[in-house]
Amino acid sequence: MLPESARTEPTLAARVSAAIILPVLIACLACLVLARPAFASTEYSDVDEDAWYKGCVTYVSNRGFMTGYEGTDLFGPEDLVTRAQAVTAIYRAVTGDPEGRTSDPARYSHRDDWSGFSDTYGNAYCTAAINWAAERGVAFGSDGLFRPDDPVTREELMVFMGRAVGCYWPSGLIEPDLSDWEFLDEDSVSWWAKPYLKWGTKFVMHGYQGDRLTAYLMPEKLTTRAEASMMLARLNRDVLSYMKQGIPTGY
Repeated sequence: MLPESARTEPTLAARVSAAIILPVLIACLACLVLARPAFASTEYSDVDEDAWYKGCVTYVSNRGFMTGYEGTDLFGPEDLVTRAQAVTAIYRAVTGDPEGRTSDPARYSHRDDWSGFSDTYGNAYCTAAINWAAERGVAFGSDGLFRPDDPVTREELMVFMGRAVGCYWPSGLIEPDLSDWEFLDEDSVSWWAKPYLKWGTKFVMHGYQGDRLTAYLMPEKLTTRAEASMMLARLNRDVLSYMKQGIPTGY
């Protein structure tokens, strides 16, 4: 401890510096707190700790790509993914906006539905995403209908993802070689979906039973929310992360 004679009052410069620096530090700490993801501590009572999809559900929930059912602590891992849910999750991942908004709120808005489909409407959680999907050619309807509540098949989900990113292939990181693409049920893949599944199996989608060369794609199987969380996590980790770094596509 300093002797009494050595103690001095802070200089004017020191007091001024403290007056300037302290508010800045407080503001920085506040920004750090406010910047924490709103979904960082999400836990679901129906997602077991040892479930194969636990990590993927946590990943997409923490980033706001997929969330549980409003007003509950349920994720519904075995529930089927609807077309509206699918394009909403992809939209949030691609735009980086977990709240379903973009930098152009007048263009993509929850209020107005201008998608052109007769069975969609405004002020819904999926309005912005369906508007975006219709404009970008990510998802098409038929006979003027989007069928938002219909479950999505595995090949449909892969088509949505492929269209959303233009079948992006990070140049120089993975060689775009599809010569070894072989699945036991590849003939059951719809002709319009095959290019997207060929891309998707390199990054996002795995087959069932055995390794990739002896697996089944099961393209017409309806997709569960657990499966969708896995595909979406891979899409963000292995595709979107490279796109956002500006790495050119090699596909």
